Amino acid sequence: MVDYYRLLTDAVAGLGDQNTADRRRDLFDRGRALIAERFGTADTRARAEITAFEKACVQVETQCVSTKAEALSAVPAARISQETGAGNDTKPLKYRAFLSYSHADTEVVPVV
Repeated sequence: MVDYYRLLTDAVAGLGDQNTADRRRDLFDRGRALIAERFGTADTRARAEITAFEKACVQVETQCVSTKAEALSAVPAARISQETGAGNDTKPLKYRAFLSYSHADTEVVPVV
């Protein structure tokens, strides 16, 4: 069986600055199409390949989301205050960072 996790992490790394939830979703969709083309969808092997691919998609997407969240939590307080206009905000730094972060490109979508 193919190591889909390694293939997907390499492909996602190749997205560079274009690494967004939408771009990853497109990448995963292309992978699904290739697997269906190569193995079909009816037999046991095809189902095993599809399951392995879907598991790898979830792992990679989860890793991307947590990596972005970790990077965001490392942003200095002054920068967050400047970017969000939250200079006098009494919320903790981590919460302010969470509020200023766009959830649009960190969405984890279960794949079926």
